[in-house]
Amino acid sequence: MTPHPPKVLAGILNTESERAWEDTKDRTDLILTQRFPKKTYLDAPNVVVALKHFDLGMGGKAIGVKAATDCIERDHFNTRLSVWGDGAMSSSGCAWMAYQATDKRFRSGTVRTSRRSKMPSEFPIEFETPFEGDPTVLVWISGFQMGLGDTWEMKAHAIKSEKTGFTLVVEKGIQTNLHQGLFSWLAFMPGEGVAGGSVEDIKIGDGEGTVAADGSYVWTDPKEISFGKTLNGVTKDNVMVGISAIKFERAAMRLCYKHVEINDDMNGMKLTSGTWWGSVVRSATMSWVAVV
Repeated sequence: MTPHPPKVLAGILNTESERAWEDTKDRTDLILTQRFPKKTYLDAPNVVVALKHFDLGMGGKAIGVKAATDCIERDHFNTRLSVWGDGAMSSSGCAWMAYQATDKRFRSGTVRTSRRSKMPSEFPIEFETPFEGDPTVLVWISGFQMGLGDTWEMKAHAIKSEKTGFTLVVEKGIQTNLHQGLFSWLAFMPGEGVAGGSVEDIKIGDGEGTVAADGSYVWTDPKEISFGKTLNGVTKDNVMVGISAIKFERAAMRLCYKHVEINDDMNGMKLTSGTWWGSVVRSATMSWVAVV
């Protein structure tokens, strides 16, 4: 008997796999479609998206990128990847996770900040249905628009996680001019075939990491991540990894990661982060969730 497709799926959507600055105008606003295996969902699922990579340049007074779901149906969804502001985008990509709306293991949503938002900003979130205990909450950056400044620095995370809700916190650097921000969050109870966490203080470039043979990329050493349990049957199609914090000096904003490698014993994975030539990542945080 053929096993039924998993009800929780994850993956990535990219505008470009290779950098190409000679023609960026056609990549300023793209709609990418992700189709689900046949009969995976009886109804439209909930979909969470987060930035997974970007290669951005200053094109005026602002720099930014945004990933947002455009249409969600039971057999597919669309994601709009676009420049947010008047900057230039060579490539960008998002990570996504889809789950049945009836799956009580998860709650999710989005928060948006504006120029009027004080920093740090705190957003109390109340779950429509409480958990039985205090959940794990992950927060990702789905989009940002920043102005001129000496640094580009921002962070999104959760505090005061309780069974009824949590507080989403957005912080920025003192010398960072954050015009707008878009953030996604996912809450779940540890256990029940779910694991999640964050890899913090990732540094790349300026002597940190290994330069690729062709000089185009700089990669960190693979980071070993423990699930804290064995997730039998987990594959890269059940893992979502997105960006939660960034810090760049003003030059170019370039951050990416390779496909995760699931350990043979299925109790963890390896994550390799990177950047392209000419960019230095002073600090970054990647948050992840794995589900079976």
